[in-house]
Amino acid sequence: MALDTNNALTTLAKAKQYIGSTGTTDFDSRIESAINSASHRANSHTGRLLKKRSYDEIYNGDGSQRLLTKNYPIVESSSSQIQVYVVGARDSFASSTDFDSDSQVAYSDIFVNSERGEIRLKDNDFMKGTENIRVVYSAGYSTTNATTASDHIPADLQDAVHETVAFQFEKQRQRAWLTRSVAHDDGSVNFYDTMPQMAWSALDSYKDYRGYIYRRRISKENKQTC
Repeated sequence: MALDTNNALTTLAKAKQYIGSTGTTDFDSRIESAINSASHRANSHTGRLLKKRSYDEIYNGDGSQRLLTKNYPIVESSSSQIQVYVVGARDSFASSTDFDSDSQVAYSDIFVNSERGEIRLKDNDFMKGTENIRVVYSAGYSTTNATTASDHIPADLQDAVHETVAFQFEKQRQRAWLTRSVAHDDGSVNFYDTMPQMAWSALDSYKDYRGYIYRRRISKENKQTC
């Protein structure tokens, strides 16, 4: 199976090194399959698309200074990497033609919290409206950039993927389903493990709880201004 480069949260070379299979190419297809499976499980468990990619998204304005993007962390260091457009009303919802250059917010008037995926207008609010905001940006983690890069995949996330890849690879190699047993008063129940516990625990910290936190913060700020 070919590597799903849109979602793969590690490279074949890194996974082989972790497994200890660098001396042969015999298992490359099996390892790539395990990488695909582990990466999709990570996306599913966290409710995010974790691999870095480009987005062009439309949002509703709520009258506040802040906007949460659907994906994060935002990769942003210049006006070429993020563009924000705001209009009062749309003429047509069939295309993005309403968002012309006159509706683009100057890069100097945007503050970006990359890790939270939050965009703030420095001296203005996002006007209330239906699909009146357009954000063009990149977000997610890179598996190939240098470890010093701001968007490099965090070590704990990549370790969780490697642990899962090694688990899947070993399970296939042994042709066996690995199980665990939980005892109770009437006997015991067998569970089929699909990911190591360490991986589950690490991925928990990457779940997207921002919407809940954001709504609480806005509610608190509104109460303070009343």
